[in-house]
Amino acid sequence: MVYLVVSIISAMAIALSVYVETSSFWLAFAAYSLTGTLVLSSVLVSAFFAIRAEDEDAANV
Repeated sequence: MVYLVVSIISAMAIALSVYVETSSFWLAFAAYSLTGTLVLSSVLVSAFFAIRAEDEDAANV
């Protein structure tokens, strides 16, 4: 759940800055969509590898 909140907040911050600079709703929406997708994907991949590393550590004990 925390990952989703981080993704939404970062995407909204970037979308807001794009809107302020360009005054284009569509560019801001594209930035929001792309940023949210990329941030959420990277966070989920990081979490996957962290869980996998914990499992390997537990197996080695």
